[in-house]
Amino acid sequence: MIKPGDIVLFKYPYTDYTGEKRRPVVIIAERPDFENEFLITFLTSQTSDFNKEWDIELEPESKRDHQTNLKKKTLIKTTKLMIISYSRLTGKIGSVDIFVLSQVKENIKRWLTLQCHVIPSLCSRAVSERSEESLSLRSFLLV
Repeated sequence: MIKPGDIVLFKYPYTDYTGEKRRPVVIIAERPDFENEFLITFLTSQTSDFNKEWDIELEPESKRDHQTNLKKKTLIKTTKLMIISYSRLTGKIGSVDIFVLSQVKENIKRWLTLQCHVIPSLCSRAVSERSEESLSLRSFLLV
């Protein structure tokens, strides 16, 4: 059973859809209004593009991050979000610490709030309509 904080492999399609590559992601939450769909955020070992305001660094050798089972220093890219189907997942690698998951969710909330300030019409329309997506996304982050 997949749960928030799990690091899993995601079958990410090439842009031309000729194949796919397995990429590690962190499960943020299961979609509350649709079974077997998950909000995820991406991981990368390309640490040269570290953004200290948004990214969270994982050090596999540290006590906090040893349960990630990652082989090298990795960034959680909290501004790279996607909703995916369970069928695109291929297996669990490890998990992040509960405090790391809390920080990931906090960064996502801050980033989404900033996006609402940058693109007010996007957020005001969703909130005023009480659309399924806006309610669903809020539910994701409250979990």
